[in-house]
Amino acid sequence: MLKIRVQIAKNAGFDNYRDYMFRRKERFDYSAKDCETFHETAEKTIKPLVHQMQKKRMAQMGLTSLKPWDMSVDPAGLAPLKPFENVDKLISGCETILGPRIRSKF
Repeated sequence: MLKIRVQIAKNAGFDNYRDYMFRRKERFDYSAKDCETFHETAEKTIKPLVHQMQKKRMAQMGLTSLKPWDMSVDPAGLAPLKPFENVDKLISGCETILGPRIRSKF
């Protein structure tokens, strides 16, 4: 696929496939350089936060490494939430929680 994409871009007069696709998708509100800057910023700011959160999860779960299935469980070992079984009980509960706030706005 890579060779084909490079050839498509060259046939259309572009140096690379990225520049070709920017033109083809009529992107005008941000440039390829803007995307590179966004990527670098995410790499510097978001990636360390994700690693920090993963280390915390590993410590909570007593693990030395995280696997994909470790991300779908509660690190404290709590049981998953159960869906409501009775619509009327759900509505009355929501009214109890939100009622005073909603009524005070009207």
